[in-house]
Amino acid sequence: MGRLILAANQLDVMLDTGSTAEAINLGSDGRLSSVRVSGNDVKCDEVVLATPPAESAGS
Repeated sequence: MGRLILAANQLDVMLDTGSTAEAINLGSDGRLSSVRVSGNDVKCDEVVLATPPAESAGS
């Protein structure tokens, strides 16, 4: 895990494991432009959302 984190940091990848994505924002071209986390829009090209199955089931 340590090597994964080191490699991510070298590639300017942000890992935020304790936060909730409040919104996924799209640009005028329909592509991802940013993600809102804790009231702040974080510009990004890609995002990976990992959620527990019970939370993502939409029950």
